[in-house]
Amino acid sequence: MSAALESETTGRDWPTIVALVVLTVALTVVVGVLGTVAGLATAIAWYVLGTPYAVAAGHVVLATAFPNGIGLESFVLVELPFVVFVLAPTIWGTDPLRDGAVGLASAVGLVGIGWIVAQSQPLWLAAATVILVFALAAYTLHRYELVRLGLVPDDYAADSHDT
Repeated sequence: MSAALESETTGRDWPTIVALVVLTVALTVVVGVLGTVAGLATAIAWYVLGTPYAVAAGHVVLATAFPNGIGLESFVLVELPFVVFVLAPTIWGTDPLRDGAVGLASAVGLVGIGWIVAQSQPLWLAAATVILVFALAAYTLHRYELVRLGLVPDDYAADSHDT
């Protein structure tokens, strides 16, 4: 279900909308006019396409604001509102504290891996490493979910041992 439709039917998207407002204000303070454009691009992309595209759209606009790289302080001030935006929907989960903690730990872990690899390797290799780690984690969680929900057939194990 799209974010816009979910918002209209359940009324549960107000945390995401508040996070988008805070994101836009924070980006405006840190970056200036391009920060406002990045916040608005994020909000429009979220409304039309969903959260992953919104984060991508905001970062594409922000890339023009920092063509020569970004300092640690600016990075934290720019990325923290994006993390809050991504975690905002977890408020409605069955265990929002756990979900938020897992999401935050995942974000910190991926950033940390990218940062560590980027210290000694080219930037493209750091990005590829982050993508690979993310893909492996997503696949591992997918497989765990299949087993946990009992969607892996019992005869699968028997078939692999037949000779």
